[in-house]
Amino acid sequence: MGIIRWLLLGIFTLLLVIGGRSLPVQSQPSDPLTTVLQLQNQAIEQQENGNVRDAIVTIQDSLTFLNPPTTTHQEQALANSLNILGDLYFTQSHFQAALEVWERIQPLYNQTPEWAAYRHRNLIKQSQAQQHLGRLPQSCQLLLTSLNQSDPLICDTKGTIDDLQGLLTQFSSPSERETESLLELADLWRKVGQFTDVQNILDKLAQQQPHNPQIILTQANLARSQGDQERAQKASEQGIQFDIEFCPSGQSEFYTKAANFYRQLEDIAHDDLKVRSRLYTITTQLLQNNITDAIALINTQELKPPSKLVTPNSRPDDLFLFLQYAQSLNCADIQLARNESQNSQTNQQESKETKYTEIAIELAHEIEKIAHNQGNKQLESYALGYQGRFYENLETLNLAFNTTEQALSLSSESPHLQYQWLWQKARILRQQKQPREKILPIYRLSYKILESLRKNLVTFNQDVQYDFRDRVEPLYREYVDLLLHPTVGQSKIQQKDLQMARDIIEDLKLTELNNFFQENCAIFPREKIESLAQDTVILYPILLKDRVAILVKYPQEQDLREYHSAIAGEEVETLISQLRNKLARPGQFRAVQQQGSSLYQNILQDVLQDIENNPDLQINTLVFVLDTTLQQIPMAALFDGEHYLIERYAIAIAPGLQLIKPQTRQSTISQAFFAGVSKANKQRAPLPMVEYYQKLIQTVLPKTTVALNEELDPVTFAQVVREQPMQLFHVATHAVFSSDPEKTFIAVWDGEIKAQELRRLFLQREAQQLPPIDLLVLASCETATNDKRATLGLAGLATQSGARSTVAALWLIEANAQPGEFTRSLYDYIQDPQLTKAQAFQKAQVELLHRNPTKTKQWAPYVLVGNWS
Repeated sequence: MGIIRWLLLGIFTLLLVIGGRSLPVQSQPSDPLTTVLQLQNQAIEQQENGNVRDAIVTIQDSLTFLNPPTTTHQEQALANSLNILGDLYFTQSHFQAALEVWERIQPLYNQTPEWAAYRHRNLIKQSQAQQHLGRLPQSCQLLLTSLNQSDPLICDTKGTIDDLQGLLTQFSSPSERETESLLELADLWRKVGQFTDVQNILDKLAQQQPHNPQIILTQANLARSQGDQERAQKASEQGIQFDIEFCPSGQSEFYTKAANFYRQLEDIAHDDLKVRSRLYTITTQLLQNNITDAIALINTQELKPPSKLVTPNSRPDDLFLFLQYAQSLNCADIQLARNESQNSQTNQQESKETKYTEIAIELAHEIEKIAHNQGNKQLESYALGYQGRFYENLETLNLAFNTTEQALSLSSESPHLQYQWLWQKARILRQQKQPREKILPIYRLSYKILESLRKNLVTFNQDVQYDFRDRVEPLYREYVDLLLHPTVGQSKIQQKDLQMARDIIEDLKLTELNNFFQENCAIFPREKIESLAQDTVILYPILLKDRVAILVKYPQEQDLREYHSAIAGEEVETLISQLRNKLARPGQFRAVQQQGSSLYQNILQDVLQDIENNPDLQINTLVFVLDTTLQQIPMAALFDGEHYLIERYAIAIAPGLQLIKPQTRQSTISQAFFAGVSKANKQRAPLPMVEYYQKLIQTVLPKTTVALNEELDPVTFAQVVREQPMQLFHVATHAVFSSDPEKTFIAVWDGEIKAQELRRLFLQREAQQLPPIDLLVLASCETATNDKRATLGLAGLATQSGARSTVAALWLIEANAQPGEFTRSLYDYIQDPQLTKAQAFQKAQVELLHRNPTKTKQWAPYVLVGNWS
């Protein structure tokens, strides 16, 4: 950017000389244009020396000589001073101030054709400021304006457009300016996960400019982001993350692709971009746990001392990159220690590596000083917070606390930093064994700020999009863990703390679904259930690091009760995996009872003993708000030693009570839609039971609309969902639930309807003000193998369908298992107005259980999700 400023000054001077109004041979100091030019030069020199505050004062002085401008040259001088001022504000991370200054220049650029290049550059800079402010549609629209394409293309809430191909066809041979704008669009869309659109832009540009360094850099960054998403998805499938993870790693072909692009850049790029690509390569190698290659790159001479990386006039984006490099240095030590521990043949604790972390601290401290001199409080806070993080990892807790406090003091205008440093401070205090009363308010404030930011997490911190499991979920669980420890001197946990813990778990459910759909939380209506039926209890089993906590809401009691079991959350996850494996295999009913009994004792035994020992309670329905990994198994299969839980209670699963609208059930169901695929096609095996289901539902519900096999195309399915007031939807096709929305789908004859598209269809149905679906039945479905969070897809579909209740199976049932028996019974019982849905579901499942008591694979997989009344 410094080069651009000098070019602007040079062009401005030439315009004065050749524009018909050249300066006198002996200009007087009182000449405002000469004075302005001198002040502009002085401001640039001050910035180059790191004196950004002085540079701002100087350039503001230059504006006083041009207020108001009276000639064309004075207008051009004003534009140049404002351009410099905007850059200086941007350097301080004062993005709103920078944007307002650049917006002030734009009318002049628009009316002066010879300044078209500066009009374009100014639009790019406004777009970057809007991105930093979280205004993605405005950023996108500015970039389209820079391409002279602002109308009729409209940017959506994520800053993307519908007609990308239509846009690209207008640039058969993009100019340098057009290439820059398209690359900026690509980078914007990369940050919000629109990878297909990014690839389409890059394919277009790379065909004509295969050796353009900026295109190669964008290709590398795209591959790295795709690798981040793939790695985070694989990690998420492994279950709950109880501790924050700053150095995640995992193999991905995308990382290899990114590393190849970065190496290509090193051969053709200028020095600045060459260093940038080397730093990215190190990060990519560490992400793949290629520690030897990463260390070799770190040890190259030009990357060692911080003074070779940062200078007083380094821009914020460059300094932030160097902070990420400091994080990589810290991760190098962590991975070295981790590998050494894994390779050790003894149980002796290995000493922590500190060599590269010490360099990381030195580099972060250097960046802190530069940011301070530039007046960039946000970057200074980042640098101090990173130092606190490094000291925390080294268990140098006093230094960790002090630097974190300094970072916190500078973060009041940066909530996306404030919640992180508050959380870091709370973790440090816990490690220092400080009293609960001192730590709890810090967690509370961090949590509140995070909740307020949740809509814009992707905007403020791209990492959160990929690393929700590593970077955000542990905050919720740590806070709940602390809330569910009584204050010293008290035997019981205070009721306000129990209710807060319940609310946090509800918010965690909302955040998981929010993250699943990669949308803001406004798409989920939040409800409150103030009272329960006399026969219903709500249970919140919460997996914590060292125990399981169970919060229970009894009917006609305002207060919650708390139970706990001294079994580690990770151990419960192991029991769940073992039980799920046994349930889905034939001939394992004894093992199912054994595993189901173990889980029953650790989660439900104390609660149900209290219920049975209280003669005033007449409970027949249990509603579970389950941790995601607990949703892998049907609660129906838990075993008390004599009976399965479904034999004793009606059971329903709620994704979260805030997501369930209290509903009075309809007395009968009259209109239904049956969607089925029974024949084999190129993508799917046949489903022999589908036609049996069809005849069954038409027998029970004569007013059933049927779309079978070739009739079930995406258009027909979408039309029925959007336009037909059906009360019951029975979908008898292949369906898969996964924690990845791209792998969660319902199959139709010639393709798949994925989670995001289903969400859009059901939202359109709601917009048509059609009555909600009373019951959605997903037959022939299964959960993704080895994905401990797969039922997040089921919860997402159940929530977004708007259905009051959803019935699904957790694994695919064999054709000869006669699952139609369950469906027939369910539809018979569901028409009985004396039964709730949960009770009708219980009767149907128990009938199937009693017919096939040893065939758990056949009777156990069914779950009722949503409204149970």
